[in-house]
Amino acid sequence: MSDTPAINPLTQLPITNEELQQVVRLAERQRDLELKKQNLEAILEDLAKQLFILSSKTLPDAMSAIGLMDFKLRDGTQVEIKPYYTGKIPSEDDVLKDPSLAQRRAAAFEWLRSNGHAELIKRNLILKFDAGKDAAANAIKEHLIQMGHIPEDKEGVHHQTLKAFIREMTEKAQPLPTDLLGVYVGKVTKITPAK
Repeated sequence: MSDTPAINPLTQLPITNEELQQVVRLAERQRDLELKKQNLEAILEDLAKQLFILSSKTLPDAMSAIGLMDFKLRDGTQVEIKPYYTGKIPSEDDVLKDPSLAQRRAAAFEWLRSNGHAELIKRNLILKFDAGKDAAANAIKEHLIQMGHIPEDKEGVHHQTLKAFIREMTEKAQPLPTDLLGVYVGKVTKITPAK
């Protein structure tokens, strides 16, 4: 730093050494908190992975191996095996990252439509206007294409909707294209603390 004191542009007074030190301390505190947050997020991500493996593989397999479907811990905590269902249709973002997923995405939507499940697919038409085009945005409702605007057309299946659909179809023993829908059906242990 130079020996000439900096001037506060708002007050036109010199910035004191104490004021400068306070700003530096606050910036260092923010830096430290951001690093701490990043470290805690990494720890949380690791814990989530460990918990998933324990609750969806290790513990259910150990319980099944000895014929247990549920039991209570000494403190009254209930432990039980529950079915677990999930699936994943590649999103548009997934396809942008890996274009080879486009065919699977299209095939999954085609399967849903041709097998009577089109209601699972949600579709959003998004139209972007430049600044100052509010009047055109309000008038566009019925004449999108004629006005020369090209809408962004997005469709997808919400992950919770897909999960519920997979559960329903599996429980009814209905066939599903497991690769197209990214179906995973397994077991997971549920822990219910004692009351």
